[in-house]
Amino acid sequence: MIEHVDRITVAQAAERFAAATPSPVPGDVVDLPARKAFATADGRPIPTFAPVQFPCSLGHDQAVALELEGPAVVTTLRLHVEAEGSRSLRTTLIRVFVDDASEPAIESPLGDLFALVDAKTSTRALPFVASPPEYELRFAQPFARSLRVHVIQTGDGALRVDASAVGVRGPIDAFGEHRFFARWQRTLTRRGEPLVLLDARGSGHVVGVTYVGNSAGGITYLEGDEAIAIDGRPATAYHGTGTEDFFDSGWYWRAGAFQTALFGLTHKDEAGGSIATYRMFTTTAIPFRESMRFTLEHGGGNDAPYVEIATVTYGYASVGTTLGLPRVGPRDLVPAREVIALPAGATAFENVGIANDSRFVRIEDLAPTHAGPLVAVATKDRPFECDLDVAVSDRVRATLLLATTTGSGSMMVDGLGFELAGVGYGGTQHGFVPLRSLPIGETRVDAGKHRIRITPTGDGETYLLGLLLEPARDFVREFDVAGPFPLEDGAGFARALGPEDGSGEGWSPRTANADGYVDLRASTASQQDFGEHAVAFVRFVASALTAREVTLRLGSDDGVAVFVNGAEVFRRQVHRGAAPDQDLVPVQLRAGANTIVLKIANDDGGFGAYVRISDPQEGLAVGRPSR
Repeated sequence: MIEHVDRITVAQAAERFAAATPSPVPGDVVDLPARKAFATADGRPIPTFAPVQFPCSLGHDQAVALELEGPAVVTTLRLHVEAEGSRSLRTTLIRVFVDDASEPAIESPLGDLFALVDAKTSTRALPFVASPPEYELRFAQPFARSLRVHVIQTGDGALRVDASAVGVRGPIDAFGEHRFFARWQRTLTRRGEPLVLLDARGSGHVVGVTYVGNSAGGITYLEGDEAIAIDGRPATAYHGTGTEDFFDSGWYWRAGAFQTALFGLTHKDEAGGSIATYRMFTTTAIPFRESMRFTLEHGGGNDAPYVEIATVTYGYASVGTTLGLPRVGPRDLVPAREVIALPAGATAFENVGIANDSRFVRIEDLAPTHAGPLVAVATKDRPFECDLDVAVSDRVRATLLLATTTGSGSMMVDGLGFELAGVGYGGTQHGFVPLRSLPIGETRVDAGKHRIRITPTGDGETYLLGLLLEPARDFVREFDVAGPFPLEDGAGFARALGPEDGSGEGWSPRTANADGYVDLRASTASQQDFGEHAVAFVRFVASALTAREVTLRLGSDDGVAVFVNGAEVFRRQVHRGAAPDQDLVPVQLRAGANTIVLKIANDDGGFGAYVRISDPQEGLAVGRPSR
């Protein structure tokens, strides 16, 4: 795994790591004496190791729970932490400072440091053990002069801490200039940008990673590969195959939570899009002498935006090494109250931009003065106005996406070619309602810019998240399919195979599922799995009363070409998962029946398509060709 680093073997790496992490000599294991332990909330010293309760917040007061004199090696850092509130695992910050360093060696929320998202669960691993409110960090932590443990409450709840340490007194020459670190960061993923677990300049070795992911759109963000560039060598020298593979598992942990000494899964909620996992390299540390850039993709190619991922990277680094990780700020530790997914194609109101993928709206602390991301606020005295660009003329269904703190009310919406008065969104709800989908009608909307105005008629604040305009026509659901044909490294997609004009034998019926997806990998008694590295044809008929131009809305896995009455009108060779409306294809229809054929090329994995048609006129019917 790491033979490209000075050509050392895994066994040699383990030996070097073991030499740098000495085990205590029998009889030398002691409770390290604490020089002092005090709470700066009121400035009064407190007895060594005695429980302390203190109100404090990040950036103001801090709590120094433990301060030790060196030279020594802490082999176990013990914390008893009682913090009020459901968010306490994220809002309780642990910082450890070594010697005279101004940067903390350890900086992480309590839960993430132990791969925990729930105080009702526990962690049982070789380098750390946690059963809230008890926590033990068992990495060797050498220090020459002092080691200070800060426990900081950034939330509003009370905090009670008892800290102690077990270790070895004496010289720390075996560690040289290397000191332990554990550094946290939280990322809201962006398209095209990987997670950066470490971007170090200096020398050291990585010994572990914890990973807590949270998404409103399932857990397919786990398709991401790790890539590690060491000492100037390219990341291709160390490139993985998937996130759960990196954590020594597979298949999205389909068997659920489990724990071993060096890797495990402490939490999984697939429907809720959240996981918590860890992997330790305490016997196969990943060394670097000059630099290391350690990244992890999200999705198949950094294509899973708006996923919240928190990581802790553990390792040892020489004094003076920069880790390339940001310091933790107060806002970083405020967990989202709610994560809301706006459907693909929705317009998010604050930036009034079309969401080509599922758009995740973060609502952290909604208040009348809230001006956070992707949320607009309106009242009956302060209506909301914005301009929307409509790409294609169509008959559409309009749905307003909103949150509200009002118990009942109604809304006026105009500017979409029609006016609606008194559209109700009320009820008996009290307090904050995270998301409501409010249908506001069906109408024709022409392509171009539209000014819309939304006016709540009830009292209180209404939080407007977005607007979804969908074609009034449903997905095409009845098809004929032909194939499969071999892809032949793309040659089968590039050349004519015969069924492009919709003629010939070998067609069989197939129906799209409830979501509108025609799945060519589905296998039943009446239909085959078309497999991987293959080309298939999907055929349907669009019958128009008059000649017209319509827009074909396509989503495909993977590449797609479109043929209308035998003539090719569109081709896109791409590797992607299918989603509705990925391509908008203008299509000229003649009066009467028109045969439309999709030629779909599958590289691997999913295989299928979404199809629907935008047309503002009446008199268009779609379906399977008559026999």
